[in-house]
Amino acid sequence: MRAGSKLRVGYLSSMEDLKGWADLLTVSQRVEYPLKEIEFHFYGGSGVGEDTDSIRSLFESCDGANKVYWHGAVSGSAKSKAFLGMDIFCLPSHTEAFPLVILEAMSYSLPIIASNVGAISDAVDSCRGGWLYRAGDRDDLKHVLEEALEQLDKWESMGEYNRSKFEEEYAMEKFSSRWHQFIVDVVN
Repeated sequence: MRAGSKLRVGYLSSMEDLKGWADLLTVSQRVEYPLKEIEFHFYGGSGVGEDTDSIRSLFESCDGANKVYWHGAVSGSAKSKAFLGMDIFCLPSHTEAFPLVILEAMSYSLPIIASNVGAISDAVDSCRGGWLYRAGDRDDLKHVLEEALEQLDKWESMGEYNRSKFEEEYAMEKFSSRWHQFIVDVVN
């Protein structure tokens, strides 16, 4: 876990409804963890059907002990800095195929909370690298987030597991080698 007095939950994706960011924003106001202050940091530009003013308004209306911040879209070194500032990564998407942002979070040794949609469960090993929950179910997201908070002592080993899995299965050289072999097998 990153050094600091606050726990930092991070989201990084576009701010579209289907990405589930509003679910995490709502849950951020309901989750309880009396042992440490929690901050929720959202990174992403306004998506299809969203406008910056309405997103900003939702964040400004948040109230409570848990702090929420929307930083807008990030790329390059700012994106790297965002990941480095997180203690845990959350992707609450309602629909996905295989989100690359999960792999990016794994490469930064972060434990992950994600909805169990698409191929997310192929990357995130529940209980070893993070927690999966039912997409769109805010109560389940709250439950899983509170469960994760009860297991802070496992976050570092989960992050290390994710980093190792990333390097073994998804790093460019490993992934391209596997794809090459797959194509050779199909052609033969």
